[in-house]
Amino acid sequence: MRRALYKPAAFFKGIVSHLLNSGRTLQEAAIVTSVLAKVKVPLMHSVAALIRLANMSYSGPDSLFVRELLDKRHALPYKVVDALGFHFIRLSNTYEVRRAGDAEKLPVLWHQFLLVFCQWLREINRGQMSMRFI
Repeated sequence: MRRALYKPAAFFKGIVSHLLNSGRTLQEAAIVTSVLAKVKVPLMHSVAALIRLANMSYSGPDSLFVRELLDKRHALPYKVVDALGFHFIRLSNTYEVRRAGDAEKLPVLWHQFLLVFCQWLREINRGQMSMRFI
């Protein structure tokens, strides 16, 4: 897997997008993100992956990928920051319980994802504060 990341475009299009579009588990996502954590990823590939992930509906494995890409501490363009902010707003406004036994509150992974995003961002502009995404 680490060798696949020598060509990050192929890695994200082939392995990550396939994992995100098919039925995957948190364990599979954790394995791939652990490999992703050990390798340097170019900025443009991280940006493309983050925008794609922010536009998807929420799932636990998706938040693991986004959290790991944010942990890379890249200087992201405003387009990515806005897409992630709208992702949080959209989910907090439209979250529905998928199974009968689940709690009606947002999942812990979502809160961890939000924490990493806020730690990365550090500063929030007035427009984003007015949208109340925190």
